[in-house]
Amino acid sequence: GAPGHAPYAAILVEGQVERRPQALLDQLADGGRLACVQGQGRPAKATLWVRSGNAFGSRPLFDATLPPLRAFAVEAGFAF
Repeated sequence: GAPGHAPYAAILVEGQVERRPQALLDQLADGGRLACVQGQGRPAKATLWVRSGNAFGSRPLFDATLPPLRAFAVEAGFAF
């Protein structure tokens, strides 16, 4: 992202994100949209995010797979 040039009406992420792309969502203008492929593994979901004030809504669109973006990877943690 380029926060110095925000806000944006639309952002298209050309890679798979494992978690909510909050840093990019924060750069959207009110009513702005962000499209990305979100999830872990295959298949993930093409997802459309929409900003309304300080709230964000999302809607899964279809199954998809793209190369993962490291900046949006979930850090490995301890699990039982």
